[in-house]
Amino acid sequence: MLLMEMLDLNRHEVANEENSSQYFPYYIYDKFNKGKEIVVDEEANDDEKKMARKLSLVALWCIQTNPIQRPSMSKVVEMLEGEVEVLEVPPQPIQSQPIVHQMMESSMTFSSDSMALLENSADNPIEVV
Repeated sequence: MLLMEMLDLNRHEVANEENSSQYFPYYIYDKFNKGKEIVVDEEANDDEKKMARKLSLVALWCIQTNPIQRPSMSKVVEMLEGEVEVLEVPPQPIQSQPIVHQMMESSMTFSSDSMALLENSADNPIEVV
């Protein structure tokens, strides 16, 4: 997300779209899927456009929901120093179940397990010798 912030895309590009409340990485995926460029500045030269694409692609790789798919820091540096043409668009995460919902479910499970342990320990106090 830091790379996307460095591009200042939130203010320039997304603010001009009708669906500005869209989760920002999905907005970038939509642009790539439609074959459109990531526009940082209307007056950007070709090098600046390439850099915007490169930073966006690396950023999408770095925020993959599956940690195994995320590049190491040395790979990130290699990607940033390399040519944009060799970078592929990473797999787009499935939007079916929001992360917040998943976190709430696991938190509820944790809370239930914790409560069971607390109730059990209240019935069977531990003696300290």
